[in-house]
Amino acid sequence: MVDEELYILFLTPPKEDKVLELNLATRQMFDGANVEDIINYTISYEELCELKELYFKKDFSSPGRRISEVKCLEYIWDSMFMELKVSQKEYCYEPVIIGGRAALYGEFPHMGALGWRSAQNNSDWLFKCGASLISEKFMLTAAHCSYIPRGDVTISSPNPEIVKLGDKFIINNREKESKSIYVPIKRIIKHEQYKAPIRYYDIAIIELAEAVNIGPIIRPACLWSSSDTSPIDKLSITGWGVVDPGKVN
Repeated sequence: MVDEELYILFLTPPKEDKVLELNLATRQMFDGANVEDIINYTISYEELCELKELYFKKDFSSPGRRISEVKCLEYIWDSMFMELKVSQKEYCYEPVIIGGRAALYGEFPHMGALGWRSAQNNSDWLFKCGASLISEKFMLTAAHCSYIPRGDVTISSPNPEIVKLGDKFIINNREKESKSIYVPIKRIIKHEQYKAPIRYYDIAIIELAEAVNIGPIIRPACLWSSSDTSPIDKLSITGWGVVDPGKVN
């Protein structure tokens, strides 16, 4: 679970003002309180990406607080949300790949789908991410696939619990053709430098609860072992999505 928070920091007036030594009647701005304590607002990266409307008004009026101080706090508040909006556009995005062709059974035997338990039916699974089998007990996936924000009401838990292997349909409406298996997830190890929602170091290892049997339709992918990728001139992206309008595979 991602628990990093984006703290809003402000430049605050010094607590000690030499003017006060000369004029005891002078009142310190905000009665010496820190601006960030008055603003009192933090937001997590996950919340930043979930919220469609960030801005809301806050009443900073308080007994004894000057109008000029109230206006100053309102300006800071508005500026803070302008910066958050910029951050939201920069970091919160969902890349989508469409088109392609339907895969054949066994054509990509390393491909798996990560399953979340359905909130509507505890026995159903919703598949929202892909992963690649790299050995009998381990799979490679994106770090952002280890957790889905709690704003998604279709799932009962933010973490995936199973992996589906040996199938080309993410929705099993062709059970006679399907030879898929469901393997429980033991744990997911994210890259230590991954910080959601920024997609740098967006990689993770899945340890399965049990080893899978290797065969024609379930087989690990071969990992590129060289640091030189210049010989590679063509790549294939595999996954589940929309091939034809109105049809989900």
